[in-house]
Amino acid sequence: SDSIHMVWRQDGFQNNDQSGSVFYSRWNGKNWSTDNRFISPAGEHRLRGARNPAVAVGIDRTPHAVWSTNSDHPNFKGRRIVFARFDGVNWSKPLFISPNSPTTEVEADYPDIAINPVNNQAYTVWSQLENGVKTVFITQLQNGEWLEPIRLSDGTSQSFKPQISVGTNG
Repeated sequence: SDSIHMVWRQDGFQNNDQSGSVFYSRWNGKNWSTDNRFISPAGEHRLRGARNPAVAVGIDRTPHAVWSTNSDHPNFKGRRIVFARFDGVNWSKPLFISPNSPTTEVEADYPDIAINPVNNQAYTVWSQLENGVKTVFITQLQNGEWLEPIRLSDGTSQSFKPQISVGTNG
């Protein structure tokens, strides 16, 4: 039977380095997993404050997770979208996939992820503050690399909390 996969943000640690971390668990039909739960690395100050995680599972049964976290750029503060994939043993090192430019406002949040059930292509959407307006972006994972994000909304009015789904025939 297929597993059920879940991600969540967890707070309340005695060690503040882990505050706002992303966790993962899977249901195998009998139990929820307790191993490999910690997706965002402990003590990584640049990844603290994680929120709004989402998970999707590919046709190869590999879970992919995205979430919003604090930016690691030294010249400004903000939020960016982060991606990690489970290889069956461990989670990959978190990878920033939203733009990182000190000349623009960076407040990326509310990511969602979907995987094409035919070709295993992953897509991620999110809203990001751009010139004072929340704007929706999309990117896709192609040959192991995330493509340059594309702006979907027109940027003239606020656009929030996008969701994405991929069908088998459109």
